[in-house]
Amino acid sequence: MFTTITRRILILFAVYTNSIMVYAQTTDSTKTRKSFYLDSTNYFKQKKLDSGFLKSTTGLSKLKNRIIPDSASLYELLTPKIKGRIGLEGYHTSFQNPRMLNEPQYLRLSGNTAISMGGLPLLVDFYRTSETQTFYNSNYIKVKFDYQTFISNVTKQWEQQMQRASTDANLSKYQSRVHDKLIIETEKQKDALKNQQLSLETKLKEQQEAFLLQYQNQADSVSLSLKDSLTTRIGSKRDSMEKNEHPKMLSADSMKLEQLKNDTQRIAESLREIETQLQNLQNKRRQLDSTFNADTAKFNQYKRLLEDPEANVTSWLKEQGLPPQLGLLSRIKDFQTGIINPLIHTYSISGVSMKGLESSIVLGKQTLNLAFGKAIISDFNSYNRANNRYERTFIGVNYDLRVNNHFSLHLFGHYATDPKSKFINQNRIALQNGVVGFNAIYRSNKWPKFDLSYAKSSFKALNNFESNTHYFSASPYSISQQAMSTGAYKILAEKTVVKGFALEGSTQMVGPRYKNLGNPFMRVNFIEHIAKTKFAFYKNQINASVFYKTTRDNPLRISEVTNISSGYGLSLNTHFKNKRLPNFMASLSPYEQGNNHPDSLFRINSKFSILTAGMTYRKGKRTKYFLMVYGSQSRMQFTDTFFAIVRTLSVSQDLSIGKKLTVGMGSTFTRTLPSVDSTQANIHQARINYKIGKSTSISLNGFSSQFLNGAYRRGGSFTVSAPTGKHLKISIKAGYDNYYKLWGVDNKEAFWGLGKIEYLF
Repeated sequence: MFTTITRRILILFAVYTNSIMVYAQTTDSTKTRKSFYLDSTNYFKQKKLDSGFLKSTTGLSKLKNRIIPDSASLYELLTPKIKGRIGLEGYHTSFQNPRMLNEPQYLRLSGNTAISMGGLPLLVDFYRTSETQTFYNSNYIKVKFDYQTFISNVTKQWEQQMQRASTDANLSKYQSRVHDKLIIETEKQKDALKNQQLSLETKLKEQQEAFLLQYQNQADSVSLSLKDSLTTRIGSKRDSMEKNEHPKMLSADSMKLEQLKNDTQRIAESLREIETQLQNLQNKRRQLDSTFNADTAKFNQYKRLLEDPEANVTSWLKEQGLPPQLGLLSRIKDFQTGIINPLIHTYSISGVSMKGLESSIVLGKQTLNLAFGKAIISDFNSYNRANNRYERTFIGVNYDLRVNNHFSLHLFGHYATDPKSKFINQNRIALQNGVVGFNAIYRSNKWPKFDLSYAKSSFKALNNFESNTHYFSASPYSISQQAMSTGAYKILAEKTVVKGFALEGSTQMVGPRYKNLGNPFMRVNFIEHIAKTKFAFYKNQINASVFYKTTRDNPLRISEVTNISSGYGLSLNTHFKNKRLPNFMASLSPYEQGNNHPDSLFRINSKFSILTAGMTYRKGKRTKYFLMVYGSQSRMQFTDTFFAIVRTLSVSQDLSIGKKLTVGMGSTFTRTLPSVDSTQANIHQARINYKIGKSTSISLNGFSSQFLNGAYRRGGSFTVSAPTGKHLKISIKAGYDNYYKLWGVDNKEAFWGLGKIEYLF
């Protein structure tokens, strides 16, 4: 019995000692694990990287590329946003200057508005006047699709989204690196706990075996030495030990074993927690990789879209969640209606004002421009102040094809016709005109730039036999002359030889029977050659050019008389970046003109030259001074003894004192030789402008025009411009003029007033 009890005591002691060691090592591992989690948490807090942020970032990145608006956002998207101005102007004078085109009294209503609906900007302009005797009937309303603003807005939005995708991709990449470090640290912690557990289990097993062996030896020795002397004592207390000590020993033994078991489980639990944390980190790492790849794809997508925004506008419409039927709007490069001024080509419609519609549609590398409307008949016979009727119908087409980055082709043409029955009733000639042509442009850094244009015209009168009779031939046209007489061409070549030095040459011919109602003042029946060189010095701050030009009519040699003019030109301009230096400009262009008329009485050989020079100068910061001097001389020599000279000198200067006061004056002097009193004049002007507050200003202007024949014009004006509230602006101008023996006016005084009201919204 004694041996059994002793063994139990030694075993309990060994278990207790071993459990203390296990608990100490377990506590160390737990502290290490807690330290790891605290460090990783602090690391996330310092970098502001928590799981919620990661989830929100991932969610945002998934929703960026596909926006499906609800009814409220769609309503906001399609609600028009309007900005602009409306102005009302009134004018009255007691005497009207005969050189003025406006009427003595008028009211004009005008407006300029920018309307944006669904991200599509429109420009709406209108103008209405009470005047009737004007060169053009100016009343109009114009609606134009602002294509450039539209493309600029789309480009800006894509740039912001590309920047956002780049930022998100960089953030995801950074978070991935952080998670890589945490995964490595967690793996190390996991390996450390495994090593600790393995070491603890090995040590526990070794210690248990050692304690059991030691206890067995000690128990045997003690039991032999005390066997005889303690037999009686042990026997007497055996019952009490079994009743009292044995249950206590068993309870302590059980508790120690349970503690050892709990500590062992705690280590295993820590390993499972680390395994779970490691799995979560790896899952988040994969999510970050997916987010990084998605954001990188978005970045590359917007980068491709920005390479050619005009061709990729349909993608913007899809991003806004707009119906696919609106995809056609992305193809409209230009749209305007009302008063339009289409520019098809110099050989076609150019500079003719119409009431109609103009639009351009982009189809990939192709652009189709259409213009349709009615124009004023503005030729030499009917161009007058009273004619303001839009009667001539025009249809114009321009087709552009960009073959590649170096070559583009343009096909153009128009058809114009007058109302035949109406003009017959009014005893007027009704005309019909058609033009077709092409323009090819080749650009390359290696080769010269080539620009080739060719057009052919057809023209006839609808109510008589007049047909392309602009010029008559003394002899019948040959086949080639027939083709060339109604045609026009221009060839231009340009090449930058070295930096700052370029060469340019061109030749142009327009046949004698080329008629273009779309450009009624177009020059015909001539051939022209131009050679030009351009120079740039001192970091492009000094520019110069030299050209030679020769022009002659009768290009097909169908008439016996040919007029020839030739000459050269020199020009120099400066654009100094140093604001303290003045800038200069000068040009000289002498020409000679003659013909080969068989009759010496009609044979001429004249010379003409024009010389211009000017200078501008600015100085000061708070007190600013500006000076401009400009002079010119035109010389025309018809014979060795007869010539005419016109000289003009203009001087203008302004002095700004602070931000409120500006004082200016100017003078112009004109002299002619031979002297003509009515054309020689001294003109002087003085002006003062003063700002009251931020927006209110008053201005005083005075002038005097004195001619050498005693005629003069003198007067002045007073202007007040002030805002009324946040949106309203009022401007009032009153003036006085005195005319004396000028423009057929003997002696007249004129009092006039002009009022303007503008409302901004």
